[in-house]
Amino acid sequence: IFEMAAIDPTELAETENFFIHVLGRVQKSLLKLKSMDSLSDENKAHFRNARESIQKMSKGLGLLVRRPEDAGNSTDSEFFVQQSVDDCVSSLELKHEFAKLVETLCKLRNVDALLITVDDADMNFSKCSEVFETVRKYLINARMVFVFAGDLKLYTMVVRGMQLQHFGRNVFTYDTP
Repeated sequence: IFEMAAIDPTELAETENFFIHVLGRVQKSLLKLKSMDSLSDENKAHFRNARESIQKMSKGLGLLVRRPEDAGNSTDSEFFVQQSVDDCVSSLELKHEFAKLVETLCKLRNVDALLITVDDADMNFSKCSEVFETVRKYLINARMVFVFAGDLKLYTMVVRGMQLQHFGRNVFTYDTP
């Protein structure tokens, strides 16, 4: 297992996206590998594949960080619809493309899995819920290991708060924490 990143979400800016932050760490790791002069031809091909995966993800990632006030600025409705469809398809492909990227990085590093530790996410509800949703929707795959450190009661409260937002208060009427 190679430790890809140790992340404290409380240190991320309010507008900083967790997925893009993780990809930044991946790219930094790739640049370190590229700076080694002794890359084999096979690893050079893996490096190119990794760069292509990041390029393919850029459109879907743009959808994740798009600001609501930027929506609808296009005067050409047909272009806007096509662009929106393309963005949604790209967003759906993010998980698959990220898994391919991780597979390539594991080959480059000659490891079975990449590790990301997340500490103190429980200290900020909005960032913690963003991290959970991002990991659940896009980052979980057979070659990724996530370790969350923090207070289990606070994490439980965050998850219950997320459930409350999704399902409403009535779902908890007969539930015990």
